[in-house]
Amino acid sequence: MTETPSKRNETILALGIFVFSIIYRMLIIQNGGFPPGPDVGLHNSIINSIVLKHGNFLWNYYHMGGGPSLTHPGFHIFTACLLLIAGIPDYVAQCTVAVLFSSLIVLCTFLLTKSAWKLPLASLIAAFLAALSRYDIEMVAWGGYPNVVTLSLIPLIFYMLFKEDTSSRASLIVSSLLISALFITHSLSTLTFACIAIPFLILSLIVSRKAPFDRRVHVVFAASIALGILIVAPFIIHVFPVYLENVEKGMFTAALNENRRAILLTRVIPLYLVFLALVPALSFLVFARKRRGAFLDKAGLLFSLWIFMPVLLTQSFRIGLYTDYLRFLHFLIFPLTVFFALLTDYTCGFLAEVAATFTQVKGIKIDKEKFNSLFMAAALIFYTLGFIPFFSSPSGGFQATDYYRVACPQEFESIIWIREKTPANALFVSNHGYGWWISGFGQRATFTSTDPQFLMIPHEFNASYIARTLLKTNFLLSNGFIEIAEDGGYVGRYNPMISLNCTKFIEPYPMLYLNESDVMIFHRANGNPKVAIATAIPVENLTLEATCESACITIIRGDAQLSLTRRIKVSKDIKFAEIQLLLESLSSDVTLQHVRMLLRTRGIIIQLERSMGFLDENAGVLAQLIFEGEQPIVRVFSRDGASFVEIFYNAENHRRMEIKLIVGGFEIEKLESEYVRGFLANMTRTWQCKYPSSSLIKVFDYREVIRSNGIAFVACQRKTYSIERFVSDPVFSLIYINDRVAVFKVREQYG
Repeated sequence: MTETPSKRNETILALGIFVFSIIYRMLIIQNGGFPPGPDVGLHNSIINSIVLKHGNFLWNYYHMGGGPSLTHPGFHIFTACLLLIAGIPDYVAQCTVAVLFSSLIVLCTFLLTKSAWKLPLASLIAAFLAALSRYDIEMVAWGGYPNVVTLSLIPLIFYMLFKEDTSSRASLIVSSLLISALFITHSLSTLTFACIAIPFLILSLIVSRKAPFDRRVHVVFAASIALGILIVAPFIIHVFPVYLENVEKGMFTAALNENRRAILLTRVIPLYLVFLALVPALSFLVFARKRRGAFLDKAGLLFSLWIFMPVLLTQSFRIGLYTDYLRFLHFLIFPLTVFFALLTDYTCGFLAEVAATFTQVKGIKIDKEKFNSLFMAAALIFYTLGFIPFFSSPSGGFQATDYYRVACPQEFESIIWIREKTPANALFVSNHGYGWWISGFGQRATFTSTDPQFLMIPHEFNASYIARTLLKTNFLLSNGFIEIAEDGGYVGRYNPMISLNCTKFIEPYPMLYLNESDVMIFHRANGNPKVAIATAIPVENLTLEATCESACITIIRGDAQLSLTRRIKVSKDIKFAEIQLLLESLSSDVTLQHVRMLLRTRGIIIQLERSMGFLDENAGVLAQLIFEGEQPIVRVFSRDGASFVEIFYNAENHRRMEIKLIVGGFEIEKLESEYVRGFLANMTRTWQCKYPSSSLIKVFDYREVIRSNGIAFVACQRKTYSIERFVSDPVFSLIYINDRVAVFKVREQYG
């Protein structure tokens, strides 16, 4: 091997890298004034639940409206103690602990690599790479603080396994305390650690018959695991019934279809990655053979399992267990960092020997160590510039934190206003990220529009659905095939929006949009031609009627001259919805001339005699519009990359006119024009056909949801949601606004 630095220089370099990692992480995390990441709000809600609510570890009084909490409280207890002792702001205490433990990963990387592989240069390279670890930095950026803590504890536990100058008693005590801290800090880390450590102990016992393993060390390690479990046994006994109760409700088993579907569509790790992981896993065995003379050396076996087991856990959906599988990849960061360090050390050493030999042949004497230093410097520059996706340049760290940033000063000002100016028992609805900060720093129970793949506890899914839907629309009808979103006529946005349920997407896929501001009524009043826009006619009444067989929204608009009634109906087991417009003249001096509607569409437009199709080839979705009764004049055009269908109905100077449209759609595999046209023609005749399913009629009435759940406020970031609908709706009153946030209060008569 190459010449190694002196022990003193080695220590100075390691400590220098450690200090650099602290400064670097502190700079990026405080770049915007507040730490980035939605999870920072979640952690603060847990801390407040522990500190303000008498230390209940299993209940979060604020997050997702309040409910059971299965987030292990180790990080939160540690941070709460720091808060009480130092008296610093809560977000500063959180990021201080996170930065400390994230930097400790760097130090642990150096210590474990040196102890396990006895390669000083490789250990320094590993520490340097850990300081630039893209995924460690991203974890700090999105707020995975408990995970950061456990990712420093796991290598520290294994370091005790390799530390040769420590007595068995000291090793047992320290390891057991670290393991108990792991258990009480993060459940997924505990599971992953167990899936690495237990197979390692079993295989070590088998291999020890033929290889020079120290059984005493492994016995102490096994005893420390048992003792660590014993230390936290009271917590495990306390939390186990809550886990069991939620598992029965669908946690991990995904009895909730919404959760299972979202996970399988967005969080599944491809099987080829399991096989790809075999490359570094088997490489560790090769390194062990080269370094120690045995493939199944203790270090090689441990690091191979450290890669293979987390990757294997990503495939647990194949046996019916559902969680966020991407989280398992976090446990690959450490062994992959060590792998790249070893690979760099050996590769640079090999290239240096080749270069030195070549120069000697040419009669030039250049020391091998100079070549090695040159190649090593080039490799580190290569890593620093971020050419390997596992590591990021310093600028990449700042970009990551900007991406995950939730709260700028204006958001935080609004949260402080909420905490000081709203009742402590008020229930909020907000968007994901900002809503988690309201629950954590505003200390208010909050429903947030978090996507289902990021949720775990069953009660959270209903809270999330309410928030996502309320922030999106006022009314929603669904029969499992088609979904109608309706704002209730308060704004000319999408009234209605027609979406199709598809197996390829988490949310229903939007295909057709009818904006009421694009509905124009041409009429004559006292012989004079006039034009009325639907949204300019005041809303007089709005009703929603639902049974087990159908659901219908009726909106009645009227003024002194015209009455416009719009009905939308969905029926059980039918893939089409009915849209009916009834237009009447309220004065003998008013006659109807024409009605013009502009339908916004997605996909390739296919025109037939009595219907139109809209084929989105990329999504594999085919929507259909069927004209019942009188056939309109249709014109198709595009503008700004969007497709439009302009529909004209002739009222022929009558005082009453009825328009009926049938809308629906399907997932489709064959995209050939002849097949699609035949399919559309057949559905035009048979749209009323029933397709029996287990789906029930699902109705969302925002007024009833607000009343039944006691929702008092809606707060959202303006860049995420349009506030026009809330401003125009008499249910809400605007009580706080700045350039980035708006807060609405539910009026008392509606709450």
